[in-house]
Amino acid sequence: MPGDIDRIKQLSDIMSVIGRHIDLKQSGSSLKGICPFHNEKTPSFHVFPGTGTWHCFGCGAGGDVITFVMRYGNLTFREALEELADQCGITLEGRGTWTGPETGLLDALRDAQKWFVEKYRSSDGAAARRYVEGRGLSPVAEALGIGYSCEGLSIHMRERGYSDSQLEQAGLLVPGTDSRRDRFRNRLTFPIRDRRGRTVSFGGRTLTDSGPKYLNGPDTEVYHKGSILYGYSDAAPAARETGMVILVEGYFDHARIFASGFPAVVATCGTALTEIQARTLRTMAEDTLICYDGDEAGTRAAVKAAVAVLTVGGLPRVIRLPGGMDPDDLIASRGMEAFMELVERAPGPIGFCVSLLPGGFPGGVAGVRAAKRLMEIVSAASDPLTREQLLMEVEKTSGFSRASLENHLVMKHGQEQKRLPEAVTERELDRADRAIISAVVGGGALDSSLLRWLEPDDFKSEPGRSIFLALRGQMDEGCTTVSFGMLTPEQGSICSRLASSMTGMKPGDRETIVKRVENDRLKSLRTRIKQRLAGASPEEMRELLGEIGDLDRRRHAGKE
Repeated sequence: MPGDIDRIKQLSDIMSVIGRHIDLKQSGSSLKGICPFHNEKTPSFHVFPGTGTWHCFGCGAGGDVITFVMRYGNLTFREALEELADQCGITLEGRGTWTGPETGLLDALRDAQKWFVEKYRSSDGAAARRYVEGRGLSPVAEALGIGYSCEGLSIHMRERGYSDSQLEQAGLLVPGTDSRRDRFRNRLTFPIRDRRGRTVSFGGRTLTDSGPKYLNGPDTEVYHKGSILYGYSDAAPAARETGMVILVEGYFDHARIFASGFPAVVATCGTALTEIQARTLRTMAEDTLICYDGDEAGTRAAVKAAVAVLTVGGLPRVIRLPGGMDPDDLIASRGMEAFMELVERAPGPIGFCVSLLPGGFPGGVAGVRAAKRLMEIVSAASDPLTREQLLMEVEKTSGFSRASLENHLVMKHGQEQKRLPEAVTERELDRADRAIISAVVGGGALDSSLLRWLEPDDFKSEPGRSIFLALRGQMDEGCTTVSFGMLTPEQGSICSRLASSMTGMKPGDRETIVKRVENDRLKSLRTRIKQRLAGASPEEMRELLGEIGDLDRRRHAGKE
């Protein structure tokens, strides 16, 4: 595994990987851009190609190419490794054999999906098949993994060796005081898959009038509603090819567009678009289109989704559907060609909001109120060029001067955010400890000889000692470069800052640090020997005084 980590970092061009998500500009020996992990207007995010590291001097986040993919995509260390390995053409050692607490849940969800599909195809699923056929979606049922949950899932899963506790943890059973019941019983099922195509939960659509129309699985160890986009694993390759991805709200909206020959479509899983999902959209394609229901609730949700995409540096377009229709209704009644015409004409967030104003942009008090609402959208944009574009649109549409609009932003939201303080742990890090760690991680490589020579007692602060032990553990496992993803966020922030070229070691610094540590060791030993003088016999006292004299001579020689 350490060999895989080093190879992936060597073959992954950190500038290219990060540059796919952030606009980077040359700044001396580094590149800089707007940090995607906190809201800022002035670039404080730096990439250091020479060391293969990145660090934000605003929020303190930092690391290597693996930790960037982890944080940007909300992935585990292993998932980020596998994503980069696929891009580099590397087959990881032991791929597919890793086990963890989530393995049993994934197995249960995989087997449940097989059972749902089998039931959909059997006589038990006749009503479900008729429903899907009536909506004209039978041709894509297999591709989307549509299934049917009738009575008997829990019995089937118990026969396969799963406990009720496991099924409950996987979200397949609803917990109860007296008994547990199948969560998706008598429902059409849609498998929700993660970025690697593994089933992690389900959405269910009732075929009767009882209960809620749609039901989504709960958050579990392997599934978090706000971090997954339904349909991602199918949509990602198509989005890369077309440069476009469409975001919808519902499973049938997704299925309709997918069935119409446009697989680059994803959906939220019953929640408002989150920051993590918005970032995922940005990784898929540059052109993001939001297509929610055309009613009032869908319109409000579309504006909120557009703001979420603006916040992470994107510039989405928003499709306005006529007459309160949803995408499924529109395509079923008017065809995919009519839908694609709306796609081509879809405006940005400002244009979409203006199109909702009856009779165009109003004057007087109503105009001031409308302009203020549009400026709320402008203020959400984290990318400077996007914000400039939106501001120009508001100026042109509203008739208000550029100066007045900018003054409103300042009065409403304050001046430029001040630089965030360094992490508390870095302030607590002793200055001498900081120098030692700089030498250990200089250039992003682990100084193995220095790590072997150092001892925990050489560090004066607890943060310094904990970082040293973590880095020496990496070295013992065979790592030759710092694996930031194996550190805590606080440790990774400190190490990325110290490993960067902006705080690099100068020639001779390492030797100076080694001499200082040796001198500190001698001083500590002298103190311990001196403490033994109290109560020592005359003979022992002479020996101890001789040891102190020898230590003093060694310390004096070390300073010369």
